[in-house]
Amino acid sequence: MHAIDGIFNAVSGFMEKVASWIPSFNIPWETFFNKWGLVGYYLRMANVLFPVDDLLTIMGLVVTFLSILMILWGIKFLKDMIPFI
Repeated sequence: MHAIDGIFNAVSGFMEKVASWIPSFNIPWETFFNKWGLVGYYLRMANVLFPVDDLLTIMGLVVTFLSILMILWGIKFLKDMIPFI
């Protein structure tokens, strides 16, 4: 057994103990459904000043672009770390 395996076993055992101490709870999702109508109302109000749909699209494109850059950087980093690839 490697040292990292022992660490993972210890951490997972501790997390299982913590999970047994914390009582389970239920989130009343039915009460939140009425609030979503208010969110749509405020989005329509904000859409007059700033086109919310366009901003969300632009933010999605930026996040996608940054994610692709991070994946490419990760591949390059791994290739630099492993000399025989």
